[in-house]
Amino acid sequence: MLATTVSWEIHEELRTLDISDTSISDVAIAQRKFRLGQAASWARWGNTTYDLAPITADNEDEFQSLAPMTTSVVFLGLNWGGTEVGKDIKDWQNFHAERHGGDTRLKKSLPAALDEIPHEQGVAAPAPYMTDVFKLAPTRDAKDLKKKAKEDHNLVQRCADLLQTELEICTRGNNGVPPLLIAFGNAAYYWLSGEGNGRAPFASALSRVYGDTPRIEKIIHGAAPRPNAMRTEQLISIFKKHF
Repeated sequence: MLATTVSWEIHEELRTLDISDTSISDVAIAQRKFRLGQAASWARWGNTTYDLAPITADNEDEFQSLAPMTTSVVFLGLNWGGTEVGKDIKDWQNFHAERHGGDTRLKKSLPAALDEIPHEQGVAAPAPYMTDVFKLAPTRDAKDLKKKAKEDHNLVQRCADLLQTELEICTRGNNGVPPLLIAFGNAAYYWLSGEGNGRAPFASALSRVYGDTPRIEKIIHGAAPRPNAMRTEQLISIFKKHF
């Protein structure tokens, strides 16, 4: 069966979803308005890592001219890197950031595997949706994120609720079938797996989307200094298992 491709309506619903939250402890973030499109993206790259032209559209006509995208597969990083949120964030720029080593590795390792997603012959393989487990929580690494989660008791629940809403949209964009989740690295997988201290909100959120055990796989984190071919091989193996 061919992978379902998203419609303009689903693309726009994901892009424009309001993820602002005045309860966030970081006042500089809590006082700003954010769209989901500023925290997510699609697994398609242009001539450079940060070339957004192949995945952006201002209207339905422009969207129809783009190569297909799909929410049958959702890639998940851990969180926004760094310690603060930029002032001017373009939609779908996350995972396509200039000078970000991990994003560059994803560009080199993911596209080579996407042809394994069932799609119409002669048409580009659909680009899966990409997002983070934690939104509006910039931290340098997984260790800092765990610390932040302990300090901000609402963080995990807030991000779990948002991920649930996001995956519900992705499910509707995939003809009612919840997507295959692929975590970038152990830390993202750790939170999604639902087992262990502090992860119950994510387990509950995913159970409400999937009803049963969600399909969660993982590949090497994009920032990990491993050969890109290893990520490609892992991803091809996952696609062959699930499609």
